[in-house]
Amino acid sequence: MTADTTPLGPTLDGVRTKLARAHEHCSSLDKQIRTFINSKPYRISYEFEPEARKHTWKLETDPPVIPSPINAVIGDALYNFRSALDHIVWQLVLANGGTPTVSNEFPIFIDPEKFAKESNRKLRGVTDAARDIIIAAQPWNVGNGSIWTLHELSNMDKHRHLPIVFVNVTQVTSQIPFPIGPGQSIHLSINTGPIERGTELVSVIHDNVEMDFEPEFGIAFGDGTPVAQSGVMDVFRSIRIPILNIAESLQSHIVR
Repeated sequence: MTADTTPLGPTLDGVRTKLARAHEHCSSLDKQIRTFINSKPYRISYEFEPEARKHTWKLETDPPVIPSPINAVIGDALYNFRSALDHIVWQLVLANGGTPTVSNEFPIFIDPEKFAKESNRKLRGVTDAARDIIIAAQPWNVGNGSIWTLHELSNMDKHRHLPIVFVNVTQVTSQIPFPIGPGQSIHLSINTGPIERGTELVSVIHDNVEMDFEPEFGIAFGDGTPVAQSGVMDVFRSIRIPILNIAESLQSHIVR
């Protein structure tokens, strides 16, 4: 006889499971991105112009094609983060003595008027106190834009692969060795925008004849997303924090 594993009452177990799974996907994604970048699927050219004292690093090849499994894992992580929010609303309805329906979900709107129009259906059965917390978490409130990013990326991923691009992530402070002596000056330029074959990645005007340095790369969301040119892992880190805060702030409304 199979044991009944249905929870006896409202619980955050499902929410925690979704968040844990999203974390696993993000860890896997980070490893896959590092492995891909560390394989150096590109070539860099270096030029030094003595008269101008200019050192230039350019992308010599086309930007590499990013492996499709990376895009798939991005979608898996987005799904679990978004699902965790919907699980919260389901449990809020149960905690209030109601019966959740497929219409119940965590509303995310950037326009307060649209929220007011649509949220009654999505939050039917949720207490006013819990509703106030959900309102405070909406994107139109300062500092909560990350859940709008989640909403937009998740909706896009339902229908197609999200555009992701190969980008220059060279940092100024820790990655470029340019000691400056008395009377020396330096001019530094780093291209953090879209790159293609021949793009000048970094240029340094400095008195050193030789510089032991190579640009560094990463993967970012592409044009057409609300976070174009933002690093994939940076975006996921920004998404995770407000979701954890929302779950924590609503915990007492679910588990009493």
